[in-house]
Amino acid sequence: MREQQNTIIITGAAGGIGTAFAHHFAQQHANLMLVDLSESALGALKESVLAGGDVKESALQTCVADVSQAEQVREFVSQTKQAFGGVNGFLNNAGIEGTAAAITDYPQETFEQVMAVNVTGVWLGMKYVVPLMKESGGGSIVITSSVGGVMGSPGLSAYVTSKHAVIGIMRTAALECAADNIRVNTIHPGMVDTGMAARIAENTGIGVEVFEEQVKAGTPLGRYAQPEDIVGMVSFLLSDAAAYCTGQQYFVDGGMGAA
Repeated sequence: MREQQNTIIITGAAGGIGTAFAHHFAQQHANLMLVDLSESALGALKESVLAGGDVKESALQTCVADVSQAEQVREFVSQTKQAFGGVNGFLNNAGIEGTAAAITDYPQETFEQVMAVNVTGVWLGMKYVVPLMKESGGGSIVITSSVGGVMGSPGLSAYVTSKHAVIGIMRTAALECAADNIRVNTIHPGMVDTGMAARIAENTGIGVEVFEEQVKAGTPLGRYAQPEDIVGMVSFLLSDAAAYCTGQQYFVDGGMGAA
């Protein structure tokens, strides 16, 4: 299939899944705006992508931004327009996991932080990217949710709540944007072998090995996903092959939802 998009914004670009997205779409010779909160991680990602030799430095822009802050979201959108003239692919991917604790013990400030990044950040991305995408003639937006967006998980109330919430953003945006040739979908990874997964395992308090065994036992394919496993679904959703796909949830969970 052929990627339809040639200018793509990726938030949370320096994370495990975001890094895989950046390398893949660089190989597809897309113009990329890579956004992350960590300046050092973003710089290392840029060097790594450029070292692959698949994209010119002029086609690779970075912006340090907190996606929960409107002015910083406006800034990376403005920089995208200035550098590339428009955008037709948006991976609304930035997210944090919070801590692990029962609702009765969960710190309110942590809950609010998770919601600010995972929900307000996604909403702000839609608010400011969609107008530029309309100017560009349309495109495809993919929001990263989780299997936690459709089921509960003890101890992870903030993360689970946030990943449920972005489905509502997706469905509303899909209806609002269809007339402008903008498609909006969510992806729902299972447990992915990234730093976030390692932190979740550590925070559960049951031991990393026990946690990993439990996850694998509940996953029919019997393993964690690799970041590259998620790329294929996103590549499809940004391609001409998904031209009639909007307002939907796409699972990359190793069969976890069927168990």
